[in-house]
Amino acid sequence: ARDVFTDGLNIVGGIGALVAVASAVLVAVVVKLPPTGAGEGADESEGPADVAAPVGAEG
Repeated sequence: ARDVFTDGLNIVGGIGALVAVASAVLVAVVVKLPPTGAGEGADESEGPADVAAPVGAEG
């Protein structure tokens, strides 16, 4: 019974650690996205830029 209980605690502790690491990674990604711009954000910014170019040409 004690082995099962300790295994459960270990699993809960592992999940807690994974959640903590995942949240830390998410925070780091969110914080790094705006200043980089040349990373994944570049692909997303190219879409709006391409759409805005024709609009500016028409104007």
